[in-house]
Amino acid sequence: RIPIARGLGASAVARAGVSGQGAFAVQCGVFASRTGADALARRISARGFSASVQEETRGDRAWWAVRVGGFSTFASAKAACSKIEAAGFDGFVVP
Repeated sequence: RIPIARGLGASAVARAGVSGQGAFAVQCGVFASRTGADALARRISARGFSASVQEETRGDRAWWAVRVGGFSTFASAKAACSKIEAAGFDGFVVP
């Protein structure tokens, strides 16, 4: 597992101004297996954040990123990231 960022829950997402289709997200991790990504997404969701797993291809490899987001502004994504970190997860803002 390569730690990358944390995720936000549904109520926290609503408070942070997340539209679901925004330009920014908080990335919590990237995994070489879907199983690892799903496990992190479940842990993040259990803490009240709405996390999703997105498949990405780099070169000839598939990777699975765990993200929380759809934030309309960088500032709202950064605020969400701070809440995710306070909940004990790693996180950073990605476009």
